[in-house]
Amino acid sequence: MSGQVILKITMRLLSDAIFGSGFSTPGGDDIGVYQDSDGYPYLKGSTLKGLLLESMENLSAWEGRAKSDVKTMMGVEGWEGESSERRIHVSSLRLENRPRIPEDCYTSRVFTALENGVVKDKTLRSAMCIRSGLCFSGEVECAGQDETFVKEALCCIKWAGTLRHRGFGQVKVTTEPVKEKNTSFAVEPCTCIWYRMKTQLPLMLVNLQKSRGNQMETRGYVPGSSIRGMVIENLSRQEPEWFEGQKERLLSGKVRFLNAVPIPAPDKNHQDVPQAVIPSPMGFYEDKAETVLTSVIIRDVDFSGGEKRAKLGEFCSLSQNVISYWSADAESRLRIQCSKKGTADTEMFQTRCLGEGQYFEGYILLDDPALAPAIARGLSKTVWLGADRYEGFGKCLVTHCQAAEAPAWVQYGYQDGDEIDRDFYLLALAPFTMSNGLGAPCGIDEAALASLMGVQEVKIEYASTSLCEQGSFNRTWHCRTPAAVMYDKGSVFHIRCSEAPAWEKLRQLQQRGIGMRRSEGFGQILFLRKSLLEGISQKQELSLENASEKQAKQESSRKQAQIRRAAYGWVMETEKQVQHFGLSKSQLGTVQALCEKAISQKGDTKELETFFEKNLEKRGVRHGDKFTSLDALLRQVLETRLTDTLQTDCEDSMEARLRLLCLLFNYSRKTQKEGKA
Repeated sequence: MSGQVILKITMRLLSDAIFGSGFSTPGGDDIGVYQDSDGYPYLKGSTLKGLLLESMENLSAWEGRAKSDVKTMMGVEGWEGESSERRIHVSSLRLENRPRIPEDCYTSRVFTALENGVVKDKTLRSAMCIRSGLCFSGEVECAGQDETFVKEALCCIKWAGTLRHRGFGQVKVTTEPVKEKNTSFAVEPCTCIWYRMKTQLPLMLVNLQKSRGNQMETRGYVPGSSIRGMVIENLSRQEPEWFEGQKERLLSGKVRFLNAVPIPAPDKNHQDVPQAVIPSPMGFYEDKAETVLTSVIIRDVDFSGGEKRAKLGEFCSLSQNVISYWSADAESRLRIQCSKKGTADTEMFQTRCLGEGQYFEGYILLDDPALAPAIARGLSKTVWLGADRYEGFGKCLVTHCQAAEAPAWVQYGYQDGDEIDRDFYLLALAPFTMSNGLGAPCGIDEAALASLMGVQEVKIEYASTSLCEQGSFNRTWHCRTPAAVMYDKGSVFHIRCSEAPAWEKLRQLQQRGIGMRRSEGFGQILFLRKSLLEGISQKQELSLENASEKQAKQESSRKQAQIRRAAYGWVMETEKQVQHFGLSKSQLGTVQALCEKAISQKGDTKELETFFEKNLEKRGVRHGDKFTSLDALLRQVLETRLTDTLQTDCEDSMEARLRLLCLLFNYSRKTQKEGKA
């Protein structure tokens, strides 16, 4: 965006912190922290936004700024909240220099409530804490005119997370500007634009039809209406004069923004090759062993016992007789919605969103090639999509944008020169409905479809479909528009025509779509080749992860598990020695606390050495004898490579050795017999 500045944020923990998730672990910690898919902690974007908002309000009060400035930058809640150039985007804060294993990021703390100076019964609870000294980083995007104020407000954040009143969550925040590279694409005039993008933050595309109660479901693809709104908004800001003269053409059915669908991670050697992806066709059944695949559309028989609907995901690609299928990876987030100010009521709700690191491909079809260069400029390299995109969601990186002759999936349809007969399979690439003479949705109007196909009569022989409701929100009138019932993507129709249509008619329908709201990505159809659909007899599930990346992740997980097993085995064996040292739980706890302090001081063991020197030499021989063996054990661990201690290959550092000792003492105190001094 024009005039936008990106700031890199670094947050260092000066004390242990709890970025609460709202979940507890059965048989474990009562208070958990937010973790990513690999088990590492992070700070949510919505939490960062709340901390920044609080800091900005305080700073505004001190400097005498108008409250309206903060509201303009941070926005207001609800559907009426509109975007502006001054709205601030935030990302989640992720770990820098992640430890080899996630367990190295955490420590546990125990709390009790007091009543008249005595521990209150049944109030013991434990919390998972993020170790002090760790660094988290992310980005904030703001208008250039607000850069100084935003930087000052970020640096004023001193506490983060829960239980701050008990000393948890002290942080130091620093910022630095990020140099942004070229942010637009150059595309020659064309009638089809292909683009690919990758999610950098979780993407929330709310599916109201499937949402229930306090759980918000997400779509498994990016609707064309979202792409359309984003491009239009960017063009209206970047090129306002040009946009004013062309907005009627841009908003008409002459420009059609198709849905962007998830794809498997592209191979590094084929990053610029579009993939032929379509919604998984409905109507397929399989036996319980999932070995025999047949279609109700093709085989005109009753499906009885022993057969069930085939699991084919949401999207697929076709090759000979095999259908390879997948679905976008979605994840759940537990969130808390605070009530109006002055009340203590809160409401917990769960949202589903598309995970980061996934790839999506889409097309923009144009009747006027001259509009293509401007639309490509509006499809800037960094885009924000979906709901809550000002709270750490929706950031995507457009990696490719170029002209194409036609969408890649046309290869599944009829080509010029193919023999065309009277029977067709019509696949809904996106939800669609045609309208009757009164303008009301009517599903498929056979007479109108026959006219579009250039034949006398069209009859639907068989169909396998599902229905969905598609609505929208009108920002001008601040209300929802009536939802239209449509055939959902993947619906399949077996159509019989009175005579064979011309190939050119089929091509035009695939290019322009049918029915209502085509400019928003609805109405896109494909006439599947009869031999292709009828030849499908096998299926194969694909992963969206890149094969090499998946293998590397599996190898890393295997290595981490091996290190954990070695560490736990060493702890259980060594704990037997510690039990014979004759030290009490409190003495072991003191040594553990000093080890943890040494970790926070980047491996400085000076205080630990002073403690042992005092107990070995200055408190008598009898007292010192109890610490002699423990001192020897500590010296052995701290002066030996971790690889040699655990007898397995692992990263070595003084902090890693100290963490191993903390694990030992914590386990030893828990297993020590009750009543021991």
